[in-house]
Amino acid sequence: MGNVPKGAARMVPWAVLILVFLLSRYAYAHFVSDEVFEDFHRYYQALAVGKTAPRAVTSSHAAILEGLLQGDPSNPRGWASLGNVYYDVAQKKEGAEFTDAIGKSMDAHLKAIALAPTWPDYWLYLGRAKIFAGYPAEGLGDMEHAVELSPASVDLYLYLILSYWHAAEYATWEEEKQRMKDRAFQWLEAATKLPGGIRSDSVWFLQPALNTEANQSLLSGLVREWQDRQASLFLDKIKQGRKKPD
Repeated sequence: MGNVPKGAARMVPWAVLILVFLLSRYAYAHFVSDEVFEDFHRYYQALAVGKTAPRAVTSSHAAILEGLLQGDPSNPRGWASLGNVYYDVAQKKEGAEFTDAIGKSMDAHLKAIALAPTWPDYWLYLGRAKIFAGYPAEGLGDMEHAVELSPASVDLYLYLILSYWHAAEYATWEEEKQRMKDRAFQWLEAATKLPGGIRSDSVWFLQPALNTEANQSLLSGLVREWQDRQASLFLDKIKQGRKKPD
């Protein structure tokens, strides 16, 4: 090996120390961002199915997440958390501010999906944002995809069924209202086949943790119509059985 100049030789230890310092700072920053993203992720998972109380989320939380994402842009949970924060912010806005916030929510969720396309929660969040933005058909389609990615999840079935039922209540045309109800019933029928999941014989037909006060009225109306429909189908079968052949 050739001789290393004395000045350069003295620089090597300092260069190594600087590199170690920078790497340690990056590792610490990554650890901090991961902890924050994980906290938001767990909160929004629980909130989606009524297992926790809402927090007061503001634009300042979005700014914090955006700052962390600059140092950790490949973290899908970070983008999903940002999308959910902007969704919450949009609920308190109107006009151009609403459009801006809900647009940022959808953009963030799309980035999360691009990084983790098979994670069902991200599709659920995107669907929710699209529905709120005024695109119910697209949003419900994204939610259905979430269920397809995790077909044994009672929580995802719950959210999808209630979303269809909620969309039916706000549908303008009677034909569209009935179509939304039919889809809710179709997914409820599928959900009754889940082991240990949804039962169709009670108003409280879901896991106890999912029976929140906010959903009580919506669930009651859904189950009443479901039971009426099942009873009608049962009577039709009896009538068909009593018919004598010509």
